[in-house]
Amino acid sequence: MTHNSIDTAVTRFLEEEGVDFRLLHHSKPAKTIEEAAQERGVDPKQLVKSILLKDMAGFHILACVPGPNAVDPKKVRELFGCRRMTCADASDVEKITGLVIGTVAPLG
Repeated sequence: MTHNSIDTAVTRFLEEEGVDFRLLHHSKPAKTIEEAAQERGVDPKQLVKSILLKDMAGFHILACVPGPNAVDPKKVRELFGCRRMTCADASDVEKITGLVIGTVAPLG
């Protein structure tokens, strides 16, 4: 494990495969991609936005899009054959991911 690493399945995989990576931390949950980019000192285009969606039956999908882009619920519905898709609320996000809104990552 490198000095900048935390021990997760993702970081272990990257290290085992010899992939050079850098962890970018921030001091508080980021409510927007702009907040996350500013906190890390990078362009929003370098980040991935992770949005947890759910359908009427309670099926959850983590949609990941490039930082500046918006998740299109209609496209997600079409991909997964759902009738209606909405953003999960804060309690669902925490229950499903174990994380609070603003800290959900696309991997791990």
